Amino acid sequence: MCIIEILHSVGSEAGLSNGAIYYNFESKGDPFFALLEQRQEDRIRHMRRTLGSDAAAGGRDRALDQEARDATRSLKDNREWRLLLLEFTAHAARTPALATKLRAQKRRLRDTLAELLGRRLADHAAAPNLSADQLALAATALASGLAVEEISDPGSVPDELFGDLLATLIAPTTTAAQ
Repeated sequence: MCIIEILHSVGSEAGLSNGAIYYNFESKGDPFFALLEQRQEDRIRHMRRTLGSDAAAGGRDRALDQEARDATRSLKDNREWRLLLLEFTAHAARTPALATKLRAQKRRLRDTLAELLGRRLADHAAAPNLSADQLALAATALASGLAVEEISDPGSVPDELFGDLLATLIAPTTTAAQ
């Protein structure tokens, strides 16, 4: 089901005409952005709760592992949403006004994640080879890629994989003695 069909279905259930649905929006893409913004705000609040907790000294970061498991569960539990997001991303990439809005939303999520990761790394006195900004970009790219894998091959993404990948990215690289 495409985005437009979902909006029409929601409007029909609410007793609204298609015109009434779009009246409050500048474009047909804007209702989806409203949904995307709400979901993103929910995700950011969750990340702030999870990653904003005190970091335990030594060992793997349990809060980061929990956030990664929650993100993976979200990939699996919201298959239709992921399909819509992929469809809309492709549409927005071809539509300059939508591409600008989507880019701003993606950057806001990455900036928040970079801020939270930066704090956690400082709490752990960890110095990975990547900056917090690079880690945030890599984490969102990994999440997107794992979402595609889970959509195309349901059940293929183990719950702990995302956390293991993040732990590997965050761990400082040691060089072998020569």
